[in-house]
This record gives sequence, C-alpha cells and structure tokens, in this order.
Amino acid sequence: MEWVTLDYLAGILRLPKAYLRQLTRKGFLVSIGRADKARWLNPTEEYREKLRLAAILHSEQMFVPPDISEIALLTLREVAVLCGWTLNAAQCYMKQNHVPHHKINRRLNLYDIRTVRELLWRRQERTTAHQRSPYLIQELIDFVQKEHEAATRDIPTDAEYAEDDKLIRKLESIVTRSEADQASAKHDFARKAELARRVVQLLEKTRTAEQSTDPKAS
Repeated sequence: MEWVTLDYLAGILRLPKAYLRQLTRKGFLVSIGRADKARWLNPTEEYREKLRLAAILHSEQMFVPPDISEIALLTLREVAVLCGWTLNAAQCYMKQNHVPHHKINRRLNLYDIRTVRELLWRRQERTTAHQRSPYLIQELIDFVQKEHEAATRDIPTDAEYAEDDKLIRKLESIVTRSEADQASAKHDFARKAELARRVVQLLEKTRTAEQSTDPKAS
C-alpha cells in the first residue's frame, strides 16, 4: 500500500487533478488528510487502466474531455454573438486566422475564454490583451448576464420543484393503494370537480346579473 500526492497520481494516470478529485468524491479513489497533507492511495496498474478507459468513455459520452474545464469554454455560436458576427462569418474568421480551439469532435469546437478575450480586445484595436488589463470587456459581461437571465426564466423555481415533488408523492401514494382505495379516490376527485364546476357557474351567473343591473354597463 502506497500513499502518494495528487500531483504524482495525476502524472502516472495522465489525468487532470480536477477529474481525480471528482473520482475521489464519487468513491473511485481513496484519499486521507486535507489540503497540503492530503494523500491518495496509489492504485494498481490494472485499476489505472480502468480509470483511463473510464476517462475515454466519459469524453465520448459527455463530448467534453475530463481534462478541459467547461466553465471557461464557449461554442462558436456564443463567440459569434459576442463579436456581433453571423455564424458563417465566425466560421470563416476562425478558419482563415487559425484561431486556437479545442476540437471535441467533427462538429464541435470550443474556444477558451482567453482566446475570446483576445478577439474582443483586437476588435477594439488593442494589442496588449495578453497582459493584465484594468478594463472590463463590457460585451462579455452583457452576454453572460443576458444568457443567465434567459436560463433563469426557463428553469423552474425551487417552489415549483417542491410543488411538483408533492404531486409526484401524491400520485405514487394513489398508485400503491388498493383498488378499492383508488376507486374511492377517483370518486372523491369527481365530486370535487363537480363542485368546482358548480361554483364557476354560480360566479358566472352572479357576474352576469351584476352587469345587467349596473347602470354604467348600459
């Protein structure tokens, strides 16, 4: 049994440290200690090959290899929107100028945020984008905020998820009941639906009567 550092383990497995930490959280690797004192159990050669094979399968199923951070990558469509280009114009520009990219598969290229920042700086006729700059790229900020706002509108709220969870539990409880209980539940539901229909009709009649007696309505 041998305990090694994360740097050593990443070197012999040829896998990124972030990916190894993820495997550790999921129980595929064993570690002890914390921070600088953390050590990982050195796997056998057979298990190393299994981990490498799992990483290959992960990259094929998830499109993005485990050694690339998805947080700092943008698709060609996103880059085109940021730069104010059409998709075809962006494709031509990237090809003609040999812009660095991560080739995921035949149809998908991803561009890291450093490359995108360089493109945006050069659109502003700046040539020192590789240096730290005190200026913000407003196009990038606006784009991220806009995309986040759109995603927030589409994603249900926590309250909606909680309500959906309650409905699922109710439906599951009905399904697991006996046939007699299910029949009784259906009967109760039909009675409630009939009552609701009668209440709606009553409200409609009341509204019609109020409109007919209201002098402003005539």
